[in-house]
Amino acid sequence: MWDVELGANQDYLELVVAAQITGKPKMGIAARTGATGRGLCYATLSAVSNLYLDGKWESSVKLTKKEEILLKEIVGINVPLILEKGGIHIITEENWNILTESIYPKLLKDKKMVVQGSGKVGSSIIKELAVYGVNLIAISDAGGAIIGDKLDPNEVLDAVAASRDLEDRSLRASVIHTEKNVTEKIKGAAEGSSILEIECDLLFPAALEGAVTEKNAPKINTKIEICGSNGSNSSKAEKILMEKGVLVVYDFLANSAGVSASYFEWLRNLYQRARYEAEVIYQKEFDDRVMDRYIMPEFKERIKDVLNQDESDEVTLQWNTILRDIMFSAVNEDYHYAREQGVSMKDAGFLNSQLRVLAAGLCRLSDAEADSMISTLPGETQELLRKEFLSHPEVTIIQNSREMKKKLI
Repeated sequence: MWDVELGANQDYLELVVAAQITGKPKMGIAARTGATGRGLCYATLSAVSNLYLDGKWESSVKLTKKEEILLKEIVGINVPLILEKGGIHIITEENWNILTESIYPKLLKDKKMVVQGSGKVGSSIIKELAVYGVNLIAISDAGGAIIGDKLDPNEVLDAVAASRDLEDRSLRASVIHTEKNVTEKIKGAAEGSSILEIECDLLFPAALEGAVTEKNAPKINTKIEICGSNGSNSSKAEKILMEKGVLVVYDFLANSAGVSASYFEWLRNLYQRARYEAEVIYQKEFDDRVMDRYIMPEFKERIKDVLNQDESDEVTLQWNTILRDIMFSAVNEDYHYAREQGVSMKDAGFLNSQLRVLAAGLCRLSDAEADSMISTLPGETQELLRKEFLSHPEVTIIQNSREMKKKLI
């Protein structure tokens, strides 16, 4: 039946192929556009929240006691809490309004920000953080760099857009054409990278791999580095930055919202295909439980509710709030574990990832084989694995899939 439909029906062919490609203008989701920069913003807000409550970040305007209590709730968001709440009301609309309209403007007003990159990610993070009153003091791209005070985000991005068709390729789509509040211009991509060493509160390498190395890491002078590009730091640079006390929100955490939004789009396409197969090919009522094996269990009901609606501005907002809660939880967990163990956030992230993969592998083994493998691990690792990873609902999904395959063989 599928083969006949696939060969004869263009609509069905598109449904089958759609899930393989993300960021599509057709059959995509609007939440995918700008998701990486939006996620960088959420990662920044979470990191600043944690640093402030640890006494390592000074607010521009004093927070009230009530606001500090709310902030403590925000840094407490993690996977166990999300599972306990069934993924619902992790941050209420009322609390998010307080955070975005009062708390984060107080924490971020006039904080100095430096951005490397004016492309999709760099421009997105500039726009996302502008609403909190940050002070953009430097930005660079392939054409060079500009330095100033309270650079106008709109003029900067307009200058980039207006110069896309210049004859001089070296100056195309560059911030170098900005004039307002600019005190210094540096031509050339290599020369412009020197802005990474400017003293600031927030540093965003959001363009090149290996932007920070052992050569310039000793000169980095920022409180937080949020990595918008992949491989922003060399391994030696990571160690140097940690020794200097710089909080590094590492690359595959900070810019992971793009991948998460692509996952949402994949779910949307799978849902569309499954529904088409049920209602058109098999002519029966669609049961959305067919999606259970694909949807992350932390937000299962919430995501199903979104999938049951057609894409719209309201649905885009719902996707973005799920993305926000994922980012806050991930940053909080790595930050807290890194602090407790005296390691970098990246080390904490690697441990988290490895234990997730290990748990997935273990539940594909027999009980005896799994117990034997677990017994070879250090006691602390065994406890962490059993408490937080082997008890995760994802394990049940994998085990059910394994049992289904056994029945089919």
